[in-house]
Amino acid sequence: MPIAFLGALALLATRTCSSEVASVDIRLVFGDAGAQTRSLQVEVFRGDDREALAEYKQTFDQDGATKPLLWKVQLDPGMYILEFRVRHAGTTRQFKKSIKAVNDATISVDLEPHLQAKRRPPE
Repeated sequence: MPIAFLGALALLATRTCSSEVASVDIRLVFGDAGAQTRSLQVEVFRGDDREALAEYKQTFDQDGATKPLLWKVQLDPGMYILEFRVRHAGTTRQFKKSIKAVNDATISVDLEPHLQAKRRPPE
């Protein structure tokens, strides 16, 4: 009898957890800066946990990232940090963005401000 109870509990937990998962589309927008983008790596983290929950990698040819990318991920609802590592214009840019995952959401992330050349302050 205890084994059947544990099995039923495990099945209930699996069904409960899977019903709470949010299907999220993350739209990565490069804009004009995408022409100089050669590679992209994105990892998803929750809170202070340093284990990536999802990862996306893409390399680009000489034309760069000419159009937005759509990345479909399954996450528990809540707040997450996207960590970006982008090879762009001969350098590697690293930055983070916060997102809130809710079911059937499309989240657009504008990468262009992070990829534009850093301007020197006027002299």
